[in-house]
Formats: sequence, structure tokens, C-alpha cells
Amino acid sequence: MKQAKNSGFTSLSLSVDPDNPAFRLYEGHGFVKVGINGTSYDMKVNLNKVSDDIS
Repeated sequence: MKQAKNSGFTSLSLSVDPDNPAFRLYEGHGFVKVGINGTSYDMKVNLNKVSDDIS
């Protein structure tokens, strides 16, 4: 996320199965559910709203 932010990206998105333990990990890093695509959640994070000490 830090590299994407430093490269000028303003957001990132991903899709994850809600039963995947990584779902909570993504939430912990600021991703929010923005939709459902089939059996997966679409998630997005606004990089302008995350701390500069992100990984």
C-alpha cells in the first residue's frame, strides 16, 4: 500500500471470499466492502485516508 501511495495511486481494490480469514485482515488495513461480485466481496481502500506508516 505504501508503494502504491508513493506512486500516486489514490485507492486500491480487491475481491475476497467473505469466508476467507484475509477478509478481516483487509478490513484492519482500511479496506471497506463496496459491493458483491458473485460469491466475493469487492473491497476498496482510499490511500489518502490511511496513515503514512503503512506497509
